[in-house]
Amino acid sequence: MEVARLYSRQQGTDEATCPIDNRKLPVAKVFEDVKEQRKILSLAVKCTNQQELLIGTICMQIATCDWTGELRNYEDHCRKCLYEKVQCDNDCGETVERRTLAIHLLSFCARRKINCQYCTVEIEQREKQSHLTVCLKLPLLCLLDCGVKVKRENMAYHMSESGTCPNTPLSCPFKDAGCPVKLKRNEMDEHLTTSVVQHQLIQQQTITQQQQAMDQQQQAMAKNLSRLQHENKELKRRLEANKAFQNWTMWQMIDKVAHQHERMLSTC
Repeated sequence: MEVARLYSRQQGTDEATCPIDNRKLPVAKVFEDVKEQRKILSLAVKCTNQQELLIGTICMQIATCDWTGELRNYEDHCRKCLYEKVQCDNDCGETVERRTLAIHLLSFCARRKINCQYCTVEIEQREKQSHLTVCLKLPLLCLLDCGVKVKRENMAYHMSESGTCPNTPLSCPFKDAGCPVKLKRNEMDEHLTTSVVQHQLIQQQTITQQQQAMDQQQQAMAKNLSRLQHENKELKRRLEANKAFQNWTMWQMIDKVAHQHERMLSTC
């Protein structure tokens, strides 16, 4: 009858339906049979956390809970049963048996905290692969295929002209002198050894070109100097002529004033 009452409450009606014969009963007439309840709760039950493995005709139990007890104690048992399935404490989405939860959290949980083996930064296990794509301390094979492993943060320097990668393309040290060759670092020594004569000729040609350029500059400077000297001489001549004209003009004015003064005196 208690079952019928509970069913009526779930349905939100004033009637209860007996689960045995489906008879409709008013809820008010349904009462709790304490005697039967004690009898039911005293029934011996087994833990449902049992698994069976069927091999041919042989049925074997594996990883099972052997608890048996009264029905009234079943819920309390389930709350601490080591074989009960529980959610991971880290919210990784996994459901594991309570007895293996500690091992799961320590070794298998996707959200367990770990330290990157290269840079020691703390990350979640599930982030490991994405972290390795940016980890600066991760050793990587040289991008120029020299076979050496280099930390990601040192890769750019390793491949630079100042680095150590034997496959780095380098310009010939005589580039400024005119040598156009560009080779791998490990091929440059041989080039320098076998191209001594060519480099000497390039240097001599460069020196000759530089000397010619200097001669042309000197000639241009000499022309500029001659022009400046001529212009300076012309300026001096004009300055002297202007000075002489000013002196002549001044004496003319003095002479004119003197004549005017004399005429004024003679009229007096």
